[in-house]
Amino acid sequence: MTLEALPDDLSLPQRQWLASQVPESGGEIASSLPTQPPPDFLLEQQPVISAILNTLSRVHFAFEQPTQSAIPEARPHRQAFVADAFSNPAHWQFALKTTIAVMLSYAIYSLLDWPGLRTAIVTCFFVALANLGETVHKLTLRLSGAVIGGLIAGLCIVFLLPHLTDIGQLCLLIGIVSLAAAWVATSSELISYGGMQIAFAFFLGVLQGYAPANDLTVLRDRIVGILLGNVIITLVFSSLWPQSATSAIRAALADTLRALSELIGRPSHIEEVRLRAARALVKADHLRASGLFELRMLPAQLNANSKVPAVADVEKLAGAAFVLASDSIARSTDPAALAPWIHWAQTAADSLSRNEPVPAAPAPALELQPLSAASPQSLLARQALDQLALEVGHVATTEH
Repeated sequence: MTLEALPDDLSLPQRQWLASQVPESGGEIASSLPTQPPPDFLLEQQPVISAILNTLSRVHFAFEQPTQSAIPEARPHRQAFVADAFSNPAHWQFALKTTIAVMLSYAIYSLLDWPGLRTAIVTCFFVALANLGETVHKLTLRLSGAVIGGLIAGLCIVFLLPHLTDIGQLCLLIGIVSLAAAWVATSSELISYGGMQIAFAFFLGVLQGYAPANDLTVLRDRIVGILLGNVIITLVFSSLWPQSATSAIRAALADTLRALSELIGRPSHIEEVRLRAARALVKADHLRASGLFELRMLPAQLNANSKVPAVADVEKLAGAAFVLASDSIARSTDPAALAPWIHWAQTAADSLSRNEPVPAAPAPALELQPLSAASPQSLLARQALDQLALEVGHVATTEH
């Protein structure tokens, strides 16, 4: 996360020098690599460089330590229900929406006397997620994967299977298609579910029984059933108690800002706070991608109140906070100068939780000590604090 604070205009020698400080296998650093930074490092970049070098030294130290047997942690007590199962209305609303979608699918294929459409019910269970963005994202992958897999299976049934003469040729065909589907399934999590659907649709079409497949009805019914389930789940989840992915992004960014407010104050459990902030940012970035699938399916009043700070700006703010909280800089930082920024982060987190605009950045504290009298470490701390103030200003003035 500290790397987010690096400026974009680093020169090639600067990047090579930073890369040379990363320990190789076994923690060894080649003796031929430069030990001093290039002379063209700008003054305002030094806090970031100092924080990165401090982190790399800790990584190098961890490499040199002997491996210790991990102490097994106590497993948390498993419960049948989450803590707010009976107090949070979102749970019963989600259950009711899913039940309505399933019953509508069942009623439609029963009234049409079309049993092949029962995949609509499975689709409702598979793609129903907490917010509309994630739901539409998953149903898009399910439908596109089923169409691609069904198309491949249909072409194989028509053009390839009539020419296959033994089990080895069939295994070769299945292996080739499975390899392509597995390549998609093991790629980015944004499209991995589509790879599973490609394989499932292909297997269902080609491996219909003990004899060579010659019927395309199974593929047709599966695709039509998935399409029906997608339409029903989209209509239900966008009409009844719609949950926007942007609302979930607000909650994740609020958790990030709360963690950063603790991090700036240098708590005793600083590693845990760093990890909590990083996890919240990863969740917000994932939800940002899912929110693109909502398009204009949500009510206008819900979209009107869903502006949030840009995730990229909060990531840069987190990078500046990580730099300020690093061991090499935090020791020279005046706690009184941190108080306004800690208060702002807490207030901004509360505002995001209440669906309100982020408050304006606080006014910088007056500098009592002139720059010429400041020690090198105090100067680094002041520059890190200035960078934090700059990133807070970006978060406070930019909403999407």
